[in-house]
Amino acid sequence: MFRWEQKTMSDARLHSLGVVSLAYLMSSLTCAVNIGFIYHESYNASNVLTTTLPYVTANDSSSPVGIVEIRLADGKIGDAILKVCEQVQNHTIGFVVVSPCHLLTILEGAVGRLDVPVLGIHSDPCHHKATIPSTFRVQPPAVYRYNAITSLVLAGNFIQVTILSDESETQVTHFRSLLSGAFVESSVTYMHGGYNAPTATALLSRVTDNDESTTCLLLMLGEASLKAVSRLLNTTEYNFEDHIAIVVPSSAVSSTHGLEGFAKFRDVLYIPTAKPTSPSDAKSLNTTDAHVEDSFKALIAAISVNLATTDNVTARRCGDSYVNVSSVVHHVTNSLRKLETNSTLFDNKGHNLMGHYNIERLRYQNNTLTSEHVARWSKMGGLDVPWGTQLFRESTKGLGNITLRVGTTVAAPFVMKLPNNTGWEGFCVDILDELAARLNFRYELIQSPDEFWGTVDEDGNWNGVVEMTRKRSVDLGIGPISLTSERERVIDFTKPYMEEGAGIILRRFEDKSSKIFRVFKPFSESVWLAVAGAVLVVGFTLALVNHLSPLKLQQTDEDGEGNRNTEISTSDNIWIVYESYMEQGCEISPPNISGRFILGFWWVFTILMVASYKANLVAFLTVNFVGKPIRNVDDLAEQTVIKPLVKQGSNLYQELQKGETETFRKLWAMVKTAPPVKNNDEALHLVLTGDYALLTDQSQIEFLRMTDCENLMSGETPFNVGGLGFIVPESSPLLEILSFNLIQLQEAGLIGKWRRRWWSPSSMCPTSSQTSTVQSLELESTSGPFLVFAGSTTCALLCLGVECVYFRVMGRGKVCCKSRGPARPRETEDGSSREDTTNERF
Repeated sequence: MFRWEQKTMSDARLHSLGVVSLAYLMSSLTCAVNIGFIYHESYNASNVLTTTLPYVTANDSSSPVGIVEIRLADGKIGDAILKVCEQVQNHTIGFVVVSPCHLLTILEGAVGRLDVPVLGIHSDPCHHKATIPSTFRVQPPAVYRYNAITSLVLAGNFIQVTILSDESETQVTHFRSLLSGAFVESSVTYMHGGYNAPTATALLSRVTDNDESTTCLLLMLGEASLKAVSRLLNTTEYNFEDHIAIVVPSSAVSSTHGLEGFAKFRDVLYIPTAKPTSPSDAKSLNTTDAHVEDSFKALIAAISVNLATTDNVTARRCGDSYVNVSSVVHHVTNSLRKLETNSTLFDNKGHNLMGHYNIERLRYQNNTLTSEHVARWSKMGGLDVPWGTQLFRESTKGLGNITLRVGTTVAAPFVMKLPNNTGWEGFCVDILDELAARLNFRYELIQSPDEFWGTVDEDGNWNGVVEMTRKRSVDLGIGPISLTSERERVIDFTKPYMEEGAGIILRRFEDKSSKIFRVFKPFSESVWLAVAGAVLVVGFTLALVNHLSPLKLQQTDEDGEGNRNTEISTSDNIWIVYESYMEQGCEISPPNISGRFILGFWWVFTILMVASYKANLVAFLTVNFVGKPIRNVDDLAEQTVIKPLVKQGSNLYQELQKGETETFRKLWAMVKTAPPVKNNDEALHLVLTGDYALLTDQSQIEFLRMTDCENLMSGETPFNVGGLGFIVPESSPLLEILSFNLIQLQEAGLIGKWRRRWWSPSSMCPTSSQTSTVQSLELESTSGPFLVFAGSTTCALLCLGVECVYFRVMGRGKVCCKSRGPARPRETEDGSSREDTTNERF
């Protein structure tokens, strides 16, 4: 490999280059331009050199274009680069390269530094990206191939793919992440280093061991390994009639001869390497030859629009010498990026945007392996299956592609009609589509004529979807059909696909009372009255205790004759209690233990009540308070203003009609006086325009609430919880296989995926859309602090009795006062005076 260096040239060297550049410019105006064709010795270029390229250069070019052939051998990359340097000097302004990826990358670096365009065609998988501005990759990036395979797997509704590959683990891991993102499980076995018979045999054995569902075997191997696996299939006794093979060569395959062993599979789809942008008229060309032709056409088109461009010559180092590079090559590079063949040929990174993958079906007929075109994949158009073409051959496994009649009726979001009645969609329809793909059946959805799900009247006559299934007018019934013992007597239920309860949805009733007095809402009227009564009772009790206690609570007043002590009045005691409750404190404290006992526990009572008030006040000021909230069916049954609506023909309608509980009997009495409704639309209209509440499945309530969060709210507690399932006629052979596959869908997480689709968390209403649980605190809720204080008052009275007994027995009753003025002096026996300190003895 040559090293590329930038060196400072002397003035003499620059002068000599200037003379050579002038000579180059003059010759370029009179001589034909050349395109270099570099190909590896492993590539058979005879057909291209003798037939295709002479035809292209003669018909697609407005001026003579020469072809310069450079043969590339392993270990001789340096010689090839020397020839490239010579040809750039001799008016070659572009190269087409066919070689393995590692050599192509070297040539792109060498020629690309000269700013000469290089169109590379790699003969093996290439994961190295083109990083030099003048280099182009004719084949699409590897990720396009993985996208094509993923589209094919999804079109076949496969849920599991088994991969046999000789490609790099990094690339296969990226491909498996694409499958995982599409909820397709995959397992991979590598055969690095060539074909390995034990590995291939073990893999084929695992494929045939899977009898539960159709396995898709994906073979991403080179030509030699693919043909070795084909020979193994010819010798094995394994049965692959219920399995699909997708053959994706990791490199160009000369022919499909030798792949006959894959005819053992039920269906074989073959994805050859990417096809060129403009396929040749010569149908005998293989893919690589066609890419070469496409590359020459692109270069010739870019050269033709730049022949009249003013030419400037720049000296660039190539190996150990300098070569003169025309500025035309830069214009040709720009033209290649803008070249249009229905669309831009290359993107800004030099990747081919127009290449596509043809998908073919291999068939072995009359001792000959033939192929037929079934689909096409491109980056622009994705997977394109021609009208009337069957992508996968029908399977005899499962239900043998029979058509099932499926009964249902509209219930959003389980089953819904598309606009203009063009079809059906919904949660249950997604489940049905997956079951049809797994079990190989078609279906026809038939709506119940009476739009009921199914109830029985007093004479034992059924209606709705249940009756259609019972009479075998349909083979299967789908929708939010609740499992009940009464229905189980006449039809069979599959395993439940989800658990469900009933709920309530009603119009939001805002609290119309004035918000000015909302600060008083945290306590009910009885609590406010109890608090006011407590202040009065405690004030009177404190006054009584102070009056009876030997240690009286007094205050010092000043009059005209001096200071005197007076007992604090009852109103003052009440004021002390009120000050404490309002947390304002007071200047006077009882001197007796009983009074302090009462006042101390009053403070505790105050703390508890204030804390309860503040906590509930925050809720009232932040939560949208709903007047007379209905949280559950019990609340609904205990009032008469809002009437319940229940859809006729539903399981809930029949449960209320039977009236097995007192609550259900009350609700049924109101349902009979309410307008009859058959579906959610009718019921929702009544809910929004009148005083009605709809009772239906909780999942339907969640969906309806999402449509109008501002005007609708729901109850908090679901009721009548049970399972939802599909129904089949009694003793139907579909029962077991449907139940088994429904369990598999749950285990695979697909039902959860579809549930998130129809009940999107991002679309859910906030919790405020439920009926508010904020209520005024009743007396019962605040009785604790009252009881605590009542107990403390009892203790205070006991202390008062102890005080009275103690001071009578001891004869030491004293009056204790709290002085607000200076101590008054009094005379002693010796005639001196001293201050009276009686008020400080306690």
